[in-house]
Amino acid sequence: MKIVLISMPDVAPLIMHESAFHMPNLGIASIGANIDDDHDVYLIDLIRKRRTIHRYLSRTLLKIRPHIVGLSSMTWQFGTCLKLIRFIKQLLPEVKIIIGGYHATLMYEEIGNSPEAGQIDFIIRGEGEET
Repeated sequence: MKIVLISMPDVAPLIMHESAFHMPNLGIASIGANIDDDHDVYLIDLIRKRRTIHRYLSRTLLKIRPHIVGLSSMTWQFGTCLKLIRFIKQLLPEVKIIIGGYHATLMYEEIGNSPEAGQIDFIIRGEGEET
């Protein structure tokens, strides 16, 4: 199975200079490392691709043709996460979408009852590595 894990392109607002965030997302790297070796796992760090996200994602996802796309977001990134989910589902309608991160862990009921819930296949709460 082909699995793509995506980090959000939004950096923490007003906390640090954004250059401090040009490092790999260790959360998705850890999850990717814990996925069974029988699967092909791809990590996409969108912080580095913010100016060309749609073109980059289109090209990359159409090349990989993943079965699952996982996205992790903080609350302040969740709007971007929903935009990416809509974009991904338009590009690959059959792909399964999994969301996780702090926002999904704390706000799972609101997400599950939201209009966007139909585009989200699974919500991971807590440590994604354990799931």
